[in-house]
Amino acid sequence: MVGRTTPWRAVFLSLTGQDDNIGDVVLRRRLLHDVAGLGRCHALVVGQSAGYVDGLAAPPGVALYSSRRRWGLALLAALCRGRVLHLGPAGEVHGEGRGDREGAVRLLRERVIDWLRRRRGSRFAWVGVGARNPSDERLAAVRRLALVASPMIWRDAESSRVLGGTTGPDWAFGEDGRELGVVREPGPRDVLAVSLRSGGSGVSDAWVDGVRLACRRLSLRPLTFVQVRRDGPVNEELAARLGGEHLPWPADVEHRGQEVRVRAQLSTAALVLSDRLHALILGTTEGAVPVSVFSHPDLKIGRSMAAAGIDGVSADASGMSADEVADFLCDAVGRRAEILGAAADAAQRVRGYGGLLADPAAPRTVGVPVAG
Repeated sequence: MVGRTTPWRAVFLSLTGQDDNIGDVVLRRRLLHDVAGLGRCHALVVGQSAGYVDGLAAPPGVALYSSRRRWGLALLAALCRGRVLHLGPAGEVHGEGRGDREGAVRLLRERVIDWLRRRRGSRFAWVGVGARNPSDERLAAVRRLALVASPMIWRDAESSRVLGGTTGPDWAFGEDGRELGVVREPGPRDVLAVSLRSGGSGVSDAWVDGVRLACRRLSLRPLTFVQVRRDGPVNEELAARLGGEHLPWPADVEHRGQEVRVRAQLSTAALVLSDRLHALILGTTEGAVPVSVFSHPDLKIGRSMAAAGIDGVSADASGMSADEVADFLCDAVGRRAEILGAAADAAQRVRGYGGLLADPAAPRTVGVPVAG
């Protein structure tokens, strides 16, 4: 892949994420595959299990690093030799401590790398990233990097407004199960798929009654599934409360196998209901209507779905009656054509990211092109 026809001498990116989370694998796989042909690709996978790395399906020629030090030294060496595309991590960014020795070393390293980038015509780009609380003072390092990123594409408008840049869909909108061999069988969708986050505020009896009522109105059967392995027990318990089935993540099934299992079930679902963003995106890309109606909802879900052109699918269930929960779910099904049309547009926009990153002259704030 590497030669005179590639726009960059080398591409450096981090693919690290939550190791028990297939959503983290999905979004990073799309990122990796879209940049792997832009130059010799160096990907950091420090701390990740063999199953996680296998799920990334790295194309031939991609160098995988399990050592942050070796990856960093390779980046510095490449910056001294020629033009490099250096990508910020996709997904959610978190705040870090301020004023410590590690922070000072990090700042020095950033300045050295930035100087080398500018000297050799290299570029730092950041695409498909979001901050849960963009105003968090601990995001100082993120703010510095966002200022030099070209392009800087956040997956939600609030992060873009506070930290600068533009917005676009999460990388995971560009993936679906067909690349993994998942076949969408013809016929009616008869499942309401649910995935609940462990350690959250839980769900009330009224919420459970509302979901069961929606299933009766829509002639759907409830099924809970596991996107994040640690969520297994809470979803097994929820399946019992709903009177439905449960799709676990068995200990002997790796990330790719679980993704195939989940996508196969979601391809039969009319609705996917979750307080996890990537459970919703996985469902959407398999043709299910995404809904997040929970007490104390995660604000990043509504913001990230809106950046993909999907509005009005998230609501606070605090104080909602069973009828109100059921009404919200049934109303969402009535918007199926609109929502899935927006999801298809989002997938096309994600497929345009690769062309944008291939352009050494891409500006910091840019409209995301649609791939042809």
